Amino acid sequence: MGSQSRRNFWLVLLLAVGLAGFIVVSPTATLAVRPAAAQATLDGEAIYLERCAFCHGENGDGDGPVAPYLNPRPRDFTSGQFKFRTTASGELPLREDVIHIVQVGVRSTAMPAWEGVLTEAEIEAVVDYLTQNFVPDWGEFEPVVIPVGNPPRVTAAIIAEGEQIYQELQCWKCHGQAGRADGPSAPTLTDDFDFPIRAADLTKAWRYKGGSELIDIYSRFSTGLNGTPMPSFYDVFPEEEREEKLWALSAYVYSLQAQQPTEQSVITAGRIAGSLPTSPEAPEWNEVEAVSLFLTGQVITGPRWQTPGVDAVTVRALHNDESLALLVEWSDPFQDAAGGGSEGNVGNATYVNLDEFLGTAGPQPDALAVQFPQTVTEGTQKPYFFWGQPGQPVNLWRWQADSSVAEYNVAGFREEWQPQESSQVTAEASWADGQYRLLFTRPLTTTDPNDVQLVPGEFIPIAFQAWEGSNGEAGTRLALSSWYSLVLEKPAPVSVYLYTVLTVGLVAAGEWLLVRRARRK
Repeated sequence: MGSQSRRNFWLVLLLAVGLAGFIVVSPTATLAVRPAAAQATLDGEAIYLERCAFCHGENGDGDGPVAPYLNPRPRDFTSGQFKFRTTASGELPLREDVIHIVQVGVRSTAMPAWEGVLTEAEIEAVVDYLTQNFVPDWGEFEPVVIPVGNPPRVTAAIIAEGEQIYQELQCWKCHGQAGRADGPSAPTLTDDFDFPIRAADLTKAWRYKGGSELIDIYSRFSTGLNGTPMPSFYDVFPEEEREEKLWALSAYVYSLQAQQPTEQSVITAGRIAGSLPTSPEAPEWNEVEAVSLFLTGQVITGPRWQTPGVDAVTVRALHNDESLALLVEWSDPFQDAAGGGSEGNVGNATYVNLDEFLGTAGPQPDALAVQFPQTVTEGTQKPYFFWGQPGQPVNLWRWQADSSVAEYNVAGFREEWQPQESSQVTAEASWADGQYRLLFTRPLTTTDPNDVQLVPGEFIPIAFQAWEGSNGEAGTRLALSSWYSLVLEKPAPVSVYLYTVLTVGLVAAGEWLLVRRARRK
């Protein structure tokens, strides 16, 4: 390339750069940058329609195609009611509040965490789209932000003060004395849209929708939950003692949280001599190891049940070489011993349409079942955990609040249940402060070939199912677990004692020889 050609090349390049700079900075070039901004808005709309409209609706009114199947229902952005905020009661949230909820989701609801699925820019784009297009008065007023300081060190004295405040504010009217959502006002609660709403079970940290840490609880007490019966307590206390009182109340609620179910899969029935406890309230149960297990809604056959009332059970077990005592505990805010509601299954081919169902469900009796394989095999093969299958039946012990206990053998979820003519399973139940305690007792071995035989030392598959009557649960509308294992402790063989005596003797003889040798020296 000659010198003239090189000069022409650089001149063209400089002109191109200069023209690009003019397009960016010139007031007359605004039309050139507007398509980019329009494209950003378009992207937010596209993301919303693809990811959000199915629940929240194309118009952001919470009435998407799947909304009738969800409980709680999707957020209606057009109402201006946002539960989880850092702003004062009745205020709109900050942009950052909405972004945070989109990022982390809302526990115990259908709202997932989008962080990691959408990029940060995509989340911001969809938040800007929905707030600017659906939320009334968005950006017109500066919301009042509630300050949250550092949590104090939680002490027994702070918890005791918080308990007193819990009583004074009458939190127990909704949440119950023990925090299990069984207060006298709980059955009648509705939100601002006249949908039934349940008080939070404060013992279940995994169901705190806005977070279960101490600072999260403080924020909820300070801001309230717009659109729900949960108020803000920020202005209840004088300013000079507001923080102290709110932290104390938060610490008490935090102390109510029970141990979260773990991945532990083996329930050990300890071996004792003498009689087994005959009551679910017997103090001996406090000394027995407890295993907590999650349950989930039945979504295997129609109608698939997406909103189970019971989501966990706690199990303890003992045996005395003759019988097994199995204690099962679970939270249920309402004791339902009477039936009378419709057992019809709404939406047999799919999930239950809650808009149609809740008005017709009516009361059902509470119930719980413990399930075993009818025959425990040596291999890993088990019957289908949902009531067995043809050729591999299960043995079910089913307690119902209005008819005591019955024993069944079932070989598939499409099979009609027939109770055994005679059964050696007994059950005793108690309900208090939103919690059931149910004790099953049965001999380890029976003469009925349809019964599971409980052999100490074997890993016996065990599963659980629960029906909450106030939630309209009956038939295949239930909560269920997968298979876990029950192991009955075996008596220690005589050889263990012989080896122990022999070991002690050898150690004593060795010490005697060492002492004797030392004295000789």
